[in-house]
Amino acid sequence: MEIRDFKKYYEDYLSLPFEEIQISYRRKKVLEYLGPSKSQKICEIGCGLDPLFNYINSFESIHIVEPILEFYENACGMAKSKSNITIHLGKLEENIASLSKEKFDYIVMSSLLHEVGNPENLLRAVNKISCDNTVIHINVPNAKSFHRILAYEMGLISNLFEKSATQNKMQQFKTFDLESLKSFVISHGFSVIESGSYFVKPFTHEQMQKMYAQNILTKEILNGLYLMVKYMPEMGSEIFVNVKANK
Repeated sequence: MEIRDFKKYYEDYLSLPFEEIQISYRRKKVLEYLGPSKSQKICEIGCGLDPLFNYINSFESIHIVEPILEFYENACGMAKSKSNITIHLGKLEENIASLSKEKFDYIVMSSLLHEVGNPENLLRAVNKISCDNTVIHINVPNAKSFHRILAYEMGLISNLFEKSATQNKMQQFKTFDLESLKSFVISHGFSVIESGSYFVKPFTHEQMQKMYAQNILTKEILNGLYLMVKYMPEMGSEIFVNVKANK
């Protein structure tokens, strides 16, 4: 789990236009795959400024692994009155010894795999903290999203895997489409249970933010864009896989 410059990433994360809305739909997809059982044990790898425990009513325990100090401290403040939440500062690879003792029902790795310099190492670490029945949810931006295809057809990018200005700003290392994401996790010891994309985003983050600020994009339109993926199942702004480790 290595991002080049954590401090700069934190500052850029706070200033990224439309990301707050994008995160809300990313979280919506994650929550669809967390079961209703009160006994569930969850590991969230990278929690950002708004950990999942703020949106889950009942769970046995949640462990969070967060390498960015500001995000870690923010999560600690939110969890200080909750005894069944444990927050680990550092990379996942540095916390394997303690986390491998747990038997997680779910591991959530949201918007992270594309941001690390060695995603192979991250997947190996995830495998080590998984058990036979652990479901791992992974999501990343989609190289073949509606808005990237539009940018390509407009001549703004030379190919669909070319890094955008936002990707460069946010120090993102790798670009996936659905097939390459599935191939990548399969080649590193996982079986794919389910896969797909979500939230059709017609334009760039900056353009979407401007339209949202002017009330051109209403909540109803945004919800419609989330649901439209059923008509274009691989063209959502982000893609996901639910996987299990091959033990």
